[in-house]
Amino acid sequence: MASDPRRRKPVLLAPTHEDAMDEDEDELFGDSSNAPESSASATAMPEPVTKTLISQILTPSPFPHHTSGPTSSRFRNAYNRIVTNPTTEVEAWQALMTEVTNCYRQIQSKIHVMDAEIQLQLDWIESLLRQRQANAQAKLEYLLQTYLGIEMDGSPTGKLGMATHSVDLWLIYVDVRSRQARREHFGEEALIRDWATKAYELALEYAGFGFQNHVLWKAYLQYVKMSTSGDPQHMVLLRGVYQRLVCHPMTGLDQLWQEYEMFERQQSEALAQALLGEFTPKYQHARTVYLERNRVFIVAEEHSCLTLWKTRTAYERTNPERLSTADLAVRIRSCYK
Repeated sequence: MASDPRRRKPVLLAPTHEDAMDEDEDELFGDSSNAPESSASATAMPEPVTKTLISQILTPSPFPHHTSGPTSSRFRNAYNRIVTNPTTEVEAWQALMTEVTNCYRQIQSKIHVMDAEIQLQLDWIESLLRQRQANAQAKLEYLLQTYLGIEMDGSPTGKLGMATHSVDLWLIYVDVRSRQARREHFGEEALIRDWATKAYELALEYAGFGFQNHVLWKAYLQYVKMSTSGDPQHMVLLRGVYQRLVCHPMTGLDQLWQEYEMFERQQSEALAQALLGEFTPKYQHARTVYLERNRVFIVAEEHSCLTLWKTRTAYERTNPERLSTADLAVRIRSCYK
């Protein structure tokens, strides 16, 4: 088959070991009631970042109806909006994704035909899909850096994150770092585990003691269990996670303590007696603190009130009454009081 001079390999911003972003990434902060309070300046990506996301879509489009005909203007309008601002033009991206779906259906029955034109059209579709994935990945990483106050490698940004103690965000961070490790170190299982372990440890440092900390600890415990083999070092790591989490006040502590007891007795009865004797007072103290804390205040209700307050302040920042700049500032300050 003769090569088409117009055809060139798509420039991909994202590695290809993973086919798509997870749904939780696409829906991050989609519901304002669960999102940390933010403003346009907090979620808008800086210019150096957006410049790296300027479209890498193959041009011109190999589909004739994109350059002439009654629907060409709609395609060009959506494409130009995305080139101008690839990170916030949601409606334009939706229109372009719909067009990609329609284009693929047009050539679906011919994709195995050895034809240069069909292959060029497939390359165009792939380049656009990959660009969409790259934009979503970069946007997600920027949001995590903003709200957690850390770089993706775990180093602090120098600015306090607005949701540093959010377990939900830290779990997303762990997932992102794990996927990055699998893309950048494909097949190197030891290095992938090291990246994931460091991500979990960083999350526990900031959110291992707050509201819903049991969710984070259980996720880490489950991860270590899944990656534990007969290697003695892995068993030592699992024992260490058990011994740390039973010392923290959290929901479900009694069940976790029972799991830890069973784990130690399965390893060695003699060693179990010594270790359980050492950690029983620590577990009992954590359990006492948990019960006392619940008598002083109900953590879930406090978190619910905080969420409602954030929702209210976020709504007022949209200026629903169309106040002047000075009046809006006064209104927002009153919400914080």
